[in-house]
Amino acid sequence: ETYDALLKKRATIKTFASGILVPKNYVWPVGKDGYLQPATTLVADAHREGLEVYVAGFASDTFSSYNYSYDPEVEYLQFVDNSQFSVDGVVTEFPGSASNAIGKKS
Repeated sequence: ETYDALLKKRATIKTFASGILVPKNYVWPVGKDGYLQPATTLVADAHREGLEVYVAGFASDTFSSYNYSYDPEVEYLQFVDNSQFSVDGVVTEFPGSASNAIGKKS
């Protein structure tokens, strides 16, 4: 099955897992123009099913979106501290950037 198809089976996933790990573009897609598209409902849908959501694909050394002004901390905060939702965790190769961002949130 494709990843997209599996994500539609959240109730089934809940029977054997407490959370899901998804690429960040499944939560906040970036358009071909390099700007963020509207957030998907994936986090809200998964939380409604009782699943935690962890997001992967963060890297401080690659371009992500013009919306972040090349600041990885702004990107992390977009996922953990916005008015729509908060993911339960992030997976990154640059834990210092994530820790600094989340430390500023407190």
